[in-house]
Amino acid sequence: SRKYVLYDVNAGEGFNLRRDVYMRVARLVHQLNEGSKTAEWVLVLPPWGPLYHWRTKDFGFQAKIPWKEFFDVESLAAYVPVIEF
Repeated sequence: SRKYVLYDVNAGEGFNLRRDVYMRVARLVHQLNEGSKTAEWVLVLPPWGPLYHWRTKDFGFQAKIPWKEFFDVESLAAYVPVIEF
């Protein structure tokens, strides 16, 4: 069966902290998958925004920005299964 891990960070947290939290949660999901014989754990990537120190007019209203705007999601999925929220 497939199970999902969804996480979030406090509003107003910066880019680097959000990225660091991803790395910790991805490691957790990796360990869950290594130890599970019955479930595949999938990491759900929470949308970004607003990033107060990274404003740009290119994104318009900066809420619910997908991870693919900042990262190669396929590369992230090489370590653990991921989906965008």
